Amino acid sequence: APERGSILFPRMFARFSREFPNVTVQLYDQNFFDLQQLLIEGEIDYVVAVAPLKHQQEARRRLQSKPFYTEELALIVPLEHRFAAYAGKEGDQGLRIDQLTGENFICHNPKKVIRHLLDSVLRSHDIIPKERFEVSNTMGAIDFVSNGLGVAFVPRMYALANPNVRMVPVQPKITWDLTVTFRRDKQQTEAERRMIAILLEEQQTLSV
Repeated sequence: APERGSILFPRMFARFSREFPNVTVQLYDQNFFDLQQLLIEGEIDYVVAVAPLKHQQEARRRLQSKPFYTEELALIVPLEHRFAAYAGKEGDQGLRIDQLTGENFICHNPKKVIRHLLDSVLRSHDIIPKERFEVSNTMGAIDFVSNGLGVAFVPRMYALANPNVRMVPVQPKITWDLTVTFRRDKQQTEAERRMIAILLEEQQTLSV
């Protein structure tokens, strides 16, 4: 995906290219659903994202996913928001998801997999997001929140890096599994296995 790729892949490739200087890597920077289709069609070898969603039957039949990192989707609020008082708290002291009823949400657009996951989670708690704005990327969501226009869920690594919002723990915690997805008939090379191992190490470093 565009944002994660722009942060993660330069770090990975700097290390990988030193170990395998003669291996060419071509990066495709597109949304989750387009990348999956390219993978099914054999146009690319790997997708770094979440696994195919439950309703994507063809993708789940033809593709295999290996989880490499479980990431929290963090709630961010404006600095002066009443929920900012929960920042830094843990466990049972966190904000209950049902307390978000009636809040203005900055939502990701439906082409983003994070939108599908969050809609499902919120529905399970009988919350229909009161959408104030719809954005196409995480940095846009953070900018809207930092200007006091609503709350949003974003991957924790982005929330940690921005001092203009407060990261609020919620109960239950919302997570997703980042995966490397490939075709079931894929035969991995030594270089590919090493590249995936470096990806895992770099993602863990970014998410601390």
